[in-house]
Amino acid sequence: MIDGTNSNFISFGNANTFKVTCPSGHQYIYLIQNQQFEILFEFSLYAFSDGYWREAVMSAATALESFMGYYCRLFMVDSGVDFDELELAWRNIKLSERRTGLFLGLYLIEHKQSAPSLKPKITSRINAIELRNSAVHEGRIPSEGEARKYLEFVYNYIVNIEINLRSRYEDAMIYLWHQQLDNTQLRSNRALPEEERMLVLTGSERTALEYIHIHGVCAPEPFDSILKNSLENRYNIQRLRSLNTHPLDVEGSII
Repeated sequence: MIDGTNSNFISFGNANTFKVTCPSGHQYIYLIQNQQFEILFEFSLYAFSDGYWREAVMSAATALESFMGYYCRLFMVDSGVDFDELELAWRNIKLSERRTGLFLGLYLIEHKQSAPSLKPKITSRINAIELRNSAVHEGRIPSEGEARKYLEFVYNYIVNIEINLRSRYEDAMIYLWHQQLDNTQLRSNRALPEEERMLVLTGSERTALEYIHIHGVCAPEPFDSILKNSLENRYNIQRLRSLNTHPLDVEGSII
């Protein structure tokens, strides 16, 4: 985490690149390594902890869709698809239903079996997809129990697939990360004379899914455990703390 000596904070948003001025006046660029789905799921835990059940479900649903997109990108990169072609194709698949369909198809091709169900029962009367759709499209406010079960479903769904990704797609992960390092602002920084370039630092902010993504585990942690850990690390990912921290205007979002 970037730290400083006072309580000035900058909101952590869609940008993943920040220009930081330290107390001594030195400037450098800080690049967040966390994947978008990690951040989104962490926000769902924050919303749940604060009692915003609908917002928790919506963020968790978006995190799941983001993870499925990440899986698709890894599969396609591993299959030899050029990054520019991948980006072009991805911009033409904007609807979540189409991206979900792509994920289900690619998962079937790789594993020769269907992906885990996206609509397990949350209660006896509503499944995960119905809960998500009613919250997003109808403004329905889930109960605390429904929100908790939905977040637990999303967490387990992501982890049970992600624990095998590093061994299968390590080269593709590295490739996508290098593309992230080649974003517009960093290219501009490298184009400057050497004496004018800013130092580039990278780091991961601790999240419920970051440890899985970086290190890999054998099984998901209990939901109560990840909820407790998210509270302890809340301000590490929600805010970047420094005397003078500014998000850079980077094209796109976190890969």
